[in-house]
Amino acid sequence: MLMALTMMTMVTEGQVSCVIVYSNISNCMSYIRKGSPTPSPGSSCCSGVHYLGFLGSVSSDTRHRICSCLVSGAKTIKVNWTAADSLAGVCGVRYFPYEISSDFKCSSF
Repeated sequence: MLMALTMMTMVTEGQVSCVIVYSNISNCMSYIRKGSPTPSPGSSCCSGVHYLGFLGSVSSDTRHRICSCLVSGAKTIKVNWTAADSLAGVCGVRYFPYEISSDFKCSSF
């Protein structure tokens, strides 16, 4: 609970860091890399994706910060791009402002 309050405080101050982004997708790494196992809605992976979708709705600056972290992180691992792009849909996230692909750019935020 304290961690959630701390993260909310950081968001309201515009301080979304890559640590927050990576910690929210860390439980999705097997799916992002290999395309399996498929996460189920309500799983810790999907909860993190939902939270990133929420954070992305806060402001264009926050969306850009999250996007930059996702792009940086994708450069450090082998990504199954089809799986990564499908993650929000698999998790039932209605608002996820990022289209994930190998030429992922943040210029539109």
